[in-house]
Amino acid sequence: MSIGLSALFAVVISTLLGATAWSIWRGYQQALTHAGRDSVNFARILSERVGHSVESAHELLLQIRNLSPRSTVRVGEELRALKGTLSADSLPNPELYAIEAYDDFGQVVASTRGRGGVLGKIGDADFFVGLREDSATAIQIGLPQQVGETSLIPIATAIYRTNGAFAGALVATIDTARLRRALVPLDSNPSMVFFLVRADGKILFREPAATGDAAPILLSPPGAAEGGAVRTISVADGVERLHAYTSVQALPLTVAVSTPLSATMDGWRIESGKKVAFTAAVLIFTTLLYLMLLRQLTRVERSEAQFQTVFRNSPIPATIFAVDGGALIDANRAFFEMTGYMRDEIIGKTAHEMGLWDERGTRVLQFKELIEKGTVREREAPFKRRGGELGFASFSAQLVEFHG
Repeated sequence: MSIGLSALFAVVISTLLGATAWSIWRGYQQALTHAGRDSVNFARILSERVGHSVESAHELLLQIRNLSPRSTVRVGEELRALKGTLSADSLPNPELYAIEAYDDFGQVVASTRGRGGVLGKIGDADFFVGLREDSATAIQIGLPQQVGETSLIPIATAIYRTNGAFAGALVATIDTARLRRALVPLDSNPSMVFFLVRADGKILFREPAATGDAAPILLSPPGAAEGGAVRTISVADGVERLHAYTSVQALPLTVAVSTPLSATMDGWRIESGKKVAFTAAVLIFTTLLYLMLLRQLTRVERSEAQFQTVFRNSPIPATIFAVDGGALIDANRAFFEMTGYMRDEIIGKTAHEMGLWDERGTRVLQFKELIEKGTVREREAPFKRRGGELGFASFSAQLVEFHG
């Protein structure tokens, strides 16, 4: 029985530990899923803001270009005429810093920020070269340009002459400081790093500006509507990070959010600690209960062993009969020697079936009296041996609870 109890204890402990481990692992997977979903949602919020800013800038450029679609000089004149309404303080979108017109050499023609413009000469800028060499491209987004303490992202569209030749570009610049301020209301994890990435993988915007090796990992090309998340371990600092990304609709841009994995697991660690503490408490209680039961069971088994030793080796014949039905359950060696029966011959039989008592013996050992009093002491009665010989003995009987 103690072996069975120990096996049951082992099964209970294994099940408890397994259930706790599975619960913690499941919680870890759910925490990862939630962290990835939250990061993607933050990326989408920034994506909508960036998309709105870029689209507003592009639409404004198209409106200005349509004032005189075939003359760079005329566009410059119109832009100068709009100087009063398109000042730095009255641009239609708060992220827009300036609107400027450039000729085909990249020289500024007009600007809402003054005669010299904010970007200076842009003839060699990647976005300007892209517009000049690829007439099929409606919009080009340039690398950030540092103007004093202001970081500007150029958004440009081409201007063409009547014969279709490249005549210059209209450029709107987005103030990244305004984008940073747009992130302030978001209830984001302080360790999150936001990125705006161009189609060629160049980073246009990063907030905070410098945060270790948190460069984003893009799983799909910019322009795909769906987003995603991926876990990576940085080679530079060995930090495992969760990168979430989403594309800016209809633009060759991707917004990515990078978060150290450890920073997203705080809630999971707290819950796991509670589960471990609860499991430890249950283990301690179960172990104490097991030790108490094992000790009690050991005593019972020891008592059972002692009883069996005394019962079987007693020189006085002894038997155990069932009250219900009167079948013989067990007998010791002295009984079998006295009656001449073999064990297999009479186990399970009643005294009547064995012919053990005659009518007088039956009267002497009345079961009704035994049940009422619980005991019968030293009643003399005859009995019959296996061969039919009569014997005479003094009998005593006691009611006991046997095996429950």
